[in-house]
Amino acid sequence: MRKTRLILMLFFLAALGVAQVPSATSTPEPAPTNAADIAQQRVTVEGFGAFPVGVSQAQARQMAGQVALLSAYRQLTLKARAFSQPGHEGNELQEVTVSARHGSPAWLAWALRSEPLTAVEDAHGVKVTLKSPPLGEIASATPFLSRTSIYDIDRDGVNETIGAGYDGRIYVLREQAGRLRVLAATPGYAELHSSVRNQWEHVLLTRLDSLSSIEPAGRGRVRVVAHLSRTEAVGGFLAGAATEEREILVTLDKDEPAPEIQVSEPLDFIPVDPDKVPLKGLLTAPSRLSKAVLVVNGTQVWSSPPRLQARSLKLDLMLDLIPGFNRALLQVVDSQNRPAEREVVVFRRGEPAPLKGQQKRALVVGVESYPDGKVAHAVSDARAMARTLVEKAGFPAQQVTALEGPAATRDAIAKAMGALTFDSGQQDLVVFYFAGMSGLNALGNKQLMASDTQPDSQNGVSAEDLQRFLNDLPTHNVVVLLDTARADRSEADSRWLANDDFLTRSGGVGRLILSTGDPSPAERVGSGSGGVVTRKLVEGLAGQTGGTVQELYRFAYEGVAREAAERKVLPILPLLRGRPVGVQSLR
Repeated sequence: MRKTRLILMLFFLAALGVAQVPSATSTPEPAPTNAADIAQQRVTVEGFGAFPVGVSQAQARQMAGQVALLSAYRQLTLKARAFSQPGHEGNELQEVTVSARHGSPAWLAWALRSEPLTAVEDAHGVKVTLKSPPLGEIASATPFLSRTSIYDIDRDGVNETIGAGYDGRIYVLREQAGRLRVLAATPGYAELHSSVRNQWEHVLLTRLDSLSSIEPAGRGRVRVVAHLSRTEAVGGFLAGAATEEREILVTLDKDEPAPEIQVSEPLDFIPVDPDKVPLKGLLTAPSRLSKAVLVVNGTQVWSSPPRLQARSLKLDLMLDLIPGFNRALLQVVDSQNRPAEREVVVFRRGEPAPLKGQQKRALVVGVESYPDGKVAHAVSDARAMARTLVEKAGFPAQQVTALEGPAATRDAIAKAMGALTFDSGQQDLVVFYFAGMSGLNALGNKQLMASDTQPDSQNGVSAEDLQRFLNDLPTHNVVVLLDTARADRSEADSRWLANDDFLTRSGGVGRLILSTGDPSPAERVGSGSGGVVTRKLVEGLAGQTGGTVQELYRFAYEGVAREAAERKVLPILPLLRGRPVGVQSLR
């Protein structure tokens, strides 16, 4: 307990800052009611983060504190969801995404405004206790701001308040009659994705911390630089933390409000048993709806009548579900060409039936010799993966294309990707595996380095190349496995952020990307032969797991963490991105 205040100051208050909440006038109830009592209740939760190895005591304390905070935020977000949407209690998946696309960013704003009570350190890690704001503030119409600035945007002699909201939006407000009225609000940039299965917790948080460089960009418009932070914890350890700056143009929209999508059924991230569930909701656009579409598991299944021109449209559709994750994406555009979208995720229980006519296809690439270095065991790892896919995962040998060493040029990889796109069907399972070097191209973006890729050039496999390949595939059963080493010697946080951006841009519905955190060539090799990640993936496919990507990821992650602990070094942990469809099994 002696270190409580010091720890809080180090990893909590410095991260959150002092909240500046716009004041709001309210009339108290004449007498207390049960609803009023509940609205004033606060929730207390505890989060724990384990001490990593291979770093100083101060770094270990800071990293464990960040993990403990993420764990506490996850719990508070689930509490907010259960309070706002009764029916989520007992969700065995314990999975949720809170963002502008998944509705109720107020849940995240509520959780991020929690107060630190204690932070206690023991021999294993740090435990943080947080106390939430009152439950009644979850649905507050007043935006809560973490940072504010004053500026006369429209140059009418009256200052506006520009603030960074806890919900991830940038707000422009003006005081009128003692209250702050919202003049403009950007889309939300904050997002929290969390899941826990069998006591294994994964939390990824992106938040809007502050604004700077506020300057006019024409009448009624202002350009700001938003400071975002991203933190990820997996299995009790910090997978990565970094900050980024993003230039954003904020416009005072004096026309009709933007379109909105309200979904009443089904509840987001709820597990169900039937193979069909109703999708009910309401689409609204004061300036009239122009078009609306529904995409389920990557395939468009419904669209509105042409020349819709309606101010509202009631939804009453049926969703056909497959076992596992099902993703329904609603997209609308109004007459002013302003878009809105809302995704609903439903998990259907049950064993998946074999897809009719499904073929298993793979492209396996291994490159270990480069002009400026070598990646040990990359070719042997690629051979082990190709052999395992055939012998253990049921891939026909003639459907597994292997490119090794000098033969794995950029043109050869591109040609093989094109052939895979041409040959694949809508039900097929496609795997792309790459073992080799990665590095930054001339534009500073990550790329996979083919055998003829020159350092700092743009002739590698970029995120755009990979994304184009994935988009061109007719199937939504795609898994990308990357076991790479970085050509440069950047810091671990920078490696994680570059890798995370590469994976996030490449992933999508039904497209899962599993990658190492980009260690150096020396770090890639564990205590045994070959890369640790590939070795664990091979073992998992050979029978140590059920073969789903999530199971393989956990198996590889725990293997990397365990070997790092044995060697007393900081682990470069693998990452998983993308949104699954069904169970996404390789076996």
